[in-house]
Amino acid sequence: MQNIPVKINPIEKDLLPDKVEDEILNYIVKNHLRTGDKIPSEREFSLKLKVGRNSVRNALLSLENRDIIVRQIGKGSFLKNSDLKKTKAKVDVRLFEVNFIDILEIRMNLEKLAIKKAVENGTEALFDELLKAGKRMSLLAKKGEYSVAADREFHSKLYDCAGSKTLKQLILNLIDSLDYYQCIYVNPDEHWILTIPYHLDIAYACKERNLALALAAQEYIYNHDLKVLSSKIRG
Repeated sequence: MQNIPVKINPIEKDLLPDKVEDEILNYIVKNHLRTGDKIPSEREFSLKLKVGRNSVRNALLSLENRDIIVRQIGKGSFLKNSDLKKTKAKVDVRLFEVNFIDILEIRMNLEKLAIKKAVENGTEALFDELLKAGKRMSLLAKKGEYSVAADREFHSKLYDCAGSKTLKQLILNLIDSLDYYQCIYVNPDEHWILTIPYHLDIAYACKERNLALALAAQEYIYNHDLKVLSSKIRG
C-alpha cells in the first residue's frame, strides 16, 4: 500500500522562523525518506513554510554541505544520507511541535519537584557535590565565562540529590532541548551568566534544608530565562 506523505506545515511565528533547515529535516524524518528519494522543490518549501526562497535555498545548501542531500541541476534535490539518527535528535522538539517556552515552564515545574525531593532526601555528600558544581560555575563567571557543560553538571547533581533517576532524565532531556536552541539568541552567554549566583543559592539552601529559599532562587532563574526566551531572537 502506498504511503500518504505527511504534509508540510508552515513555520509558526512564535516558534523558530529561521529554522527552515529543521523543517526540511522534519519532513525527511516524518516521511521516512530513504537515500535517493526526491525532496520537495525550493519553491514548494517556500510556499508551504511561508518563508522566502533565499531562506530555503540557504537551508538546502547547508544540508548539501553536510552530505545529507545532493542537488542536481534541472532535476531537483535528493536525499543522499538517510542515516539521520543524530540529526533527528536535534529536531525532536520540532517533531513534537511544541513551543520551547512551554518546555521551559514544564522543566521548571519538574525542577521544583526535584528541589523539594532534594531538600527531603539529599545526603550531605550529595549536597557537597552540588556545592562544588555551583562553585565551579561561579569561578568561571568571575572570568566572564558561562559553560553549558558546567550548568548541566550542576543540574545533574541537583537531581542526584532528589534521588529519582526518572525525574533526572526527564529534566535533563528538556535542558538539552533548550540548550540546543540557545544559538538563535544574540550573545546568550551574557544573559545566562547572570543566573549563576542563584544556582549557588539553590545549593546552599538545599544543604540547609531551606525549601523556601531554594525555590525563591529557582523562581528568579525561571523568570530570567523566560525573559530571555521571550526576547527577540537572532535575525
